[in-house]
This record gives sequence, C-alpha cells and structure tokens, in this order.
Amino acid sequence: MPVLDAKKDSPLYEQLMVKIKEDIFATKSRAGGQLLSQKAMAQKYEVSLITVKRAMRELAVQGIIVGHARRGTYVARKKTSFSLPEQNVIGLVLVDPPDTMTGLLIRTVEEYAVKKGFRLLIAPAFYSREMEGEQIEYFHSMGVSGILAGSLRRDYAMPESLQRLHKVGFPYVIFSYAADPQVKQVCADDDEAGAMATTHLMKTGHHTIGFLGAAPGSITGELKRNGYLRSLKKHRTLVPAEFQFHVKESGEEAEYASGYEIGKRCAKAGHIPEALFACTDSAALGFQQAMLDHDVIVPAEVAIVGAGNEERALQAPILLTTLGYPVQQMATLAMEKLVKQIQGKKVKGRTSVKMSLIVRESCGAKDKTRNEAAILDGLSVRPSRHQT
Repeated sequence: MPVLDAKKDSPLYEQLMVKIKEDIFATKSRAGGQLLSQKAMAQKYEVSLITVKRAMRELAVQGIIVGHARRGTYVARKKTSFSLPEQNVIGLVLVDPPDTMTGLLIRTVEEYAVKKGFRLLIAPAFYSREMEGEQIEYFHSMGVSGILAGSLRRDYAMPESLQRLHKVGFPYVIFSYAADPQVKQVCADDDEAGAMATTHLMKTGHHTIGFLGAAPGSITGELKRNGYLRSLKKHRTLVPAEFQFHVKESGEEAEYASGYEIGKRCAKAGHIPEALFACTDSAALGFQQAMLDHDVIVPAEVAIVGAGNEERALQAPILLTTLGYPVQQMATLAMEKLVKQIQGKKVKGRTSVKMSLIVRESCGAKDKTRNEAAILDGLSVRPSRHQT
C-alpha cells in the first residue's frame, strides 16, 4: 500500500515533505546527517522523481535541508557559534511568562539536572506557539539529550515539532495535560482540583455554589467542571443551573474582563450565588471586583475560590483563596521521567499531581456561624439574600 495518498486534499509533494521531516526528527537523522538519494526516495515513497524534487526544493527553501552537487542532500545545520559540550544537555522551552512560579520551576529543574550530570539550556517562547515550535526544533538540531516544554497554567497544544519527537521516541516531557495518555506528561489533576475547591466551599457552610468555567473547548476547564459536579453529587447537592457560567475567551485579561461582566450582571439582577468556584484566578478576580464595585460583600455574601495561584491574587482587595500548582513536585517528576527516557528506560505517559488549596480571605473559611456537618448532610440550607 502506498505511503502517500493521492486522494488527500494536500498534494503529494506536501505529504512527502511531512514524511521527510518526520525522518529528520528521528534520532538517526540529526543535523549534518545525509538523506536518501532522490531516486531511492522516489522508490521508498512510490512517487515520481518530479514529486521528490519539488518536495526537496521546498524543504531547502525552508532551511531544513541543504544539497551539495555530486555529494547528496543533508540535514541543514543551524547557523550558530554555539556548540554543545560533551556532557549531556537538556533543553527547557518556557511558554509561561516570567514570574515567581516560573522561577521556581527553572530552579528545581536546574538543581535536578546538575545533580544528575546534565547542563540546562533555557529558551523563552512566551505565549507564542510558533516560537515554541522553532525553539524545540532548534534544540533538537543542536543535539540536546531531551526536551522539557508545556505550560503549568493554560491548556496546551503540542506543536508539530514536539509531536514528531513523540512519534520517533525522542526523550521529552510536557508540564501540561494532554488528552492522549501516551504523551509523556506531568500535569495537575484538574478533576480532583475542582472537587477539592467545591468541597471546601461546602465545608465552610455554602450550599448554592456556582461555577465559572474556562473558555469553550478548554480541556482543563472541563476537567475542573467534572470535579465540581462530582463533589456536588457526592454531597447530594443540586447543581444551580442559573449559576453556570464560562468566560468568552482564554488569556488573563480576557478572563478577567469576562469574570467582571458576569459578576456585574449577577449583581445588577440581584441574583448571586452563595459561593463561586472559578477555573482561573483571573476570572475569579474579575468576578470579585464586580461584586465589590456593586456593594456586594465578599466573602459574607458571596465566597469565591479561584485556581492557578497567580501573583495578583495576593494584590486583590480581598485576598483570593485559590488552588496552587505543586511546582517543585511537578518539576522533579518531569525530570525523573525525562532522565529515564534518556537512559533508555520505559516510562508511563501521564503522571497527575494533586493541587493544593491555599486558603485566604475570599472563601469565608473563618466564618464560624455555619454548621459544617449539617451542610454536608444536606440538613441546613442558607439561601442567598437575593433568592426567594
């Protein structure tokens, strides 16, 4: 059966380009490695020499390969004055912006790397999927032993360069959730996080607990919602349909704006949940600010819990209770998983880590006027001041 499919929408030369790139990303096709001859390639992929020449020409233009007359075609070497030392090197591609959490991640990874005899190279790719892919390709072409990538905070889509590394078995780990359990990942247990936040709000005496979800299509947001619903069901509490919200789009500023708009609508309508769990700190802080701007008392009239432990959660007028990422644990587990791959050992795909609940002012945990046992048994309900 032919490797390429003439019935596909993409032309054969583009399909061949993809196949050649996949071969290049195999560990035996590093920078400077020689490719098959055009004739051998045509036979291997059962296409014409014209198709092969077109694919090779396009790859040369992209700087992926370089041809030498009478000598053949080779994987292009990146133009750089930097050469890797003889000892093993790990590449870390940072997607999250620089802050305390990112700094802790770098420090933990670096300490583990040094202890195991590795050097660490760091490349920033803040909020840029294209730059991240380029940095991953660059590290691989330099000959690093393994790559760490991903995002602690946000939904993460693996760039094509990392997908190719996964396909050929190159050592890598991401700090993010991936739907495919075979992807080498160390991620937060978002389902458990949603249940933890919701249970905490019930234990502090709240019965009507709303949910402020992430943008449509968010995998981690859906996982948190599953945990939220599971906790309500476990404690025999009804899901308040009128208090199910989600932000319009992802990103800190967009989530804050959506959270504020939702909070403003609730306040103006005089219909507010006793408590709210938001999938991100940004959305929670926006909702909280809308409450304060409309003279709703936090946490006495609405308790709020966010997720992510963003730095500005400590700068809010009412300090935000939130779910925090166990950064050091995740970094250590990711390095363990990566080093084992470099050593040729098999590792499982997904490792999930429990988030921690950071209790501050916004959840009303210090309010002693409520009876926790009665609430959890469904025997005591305090309706919102706005509910009839």
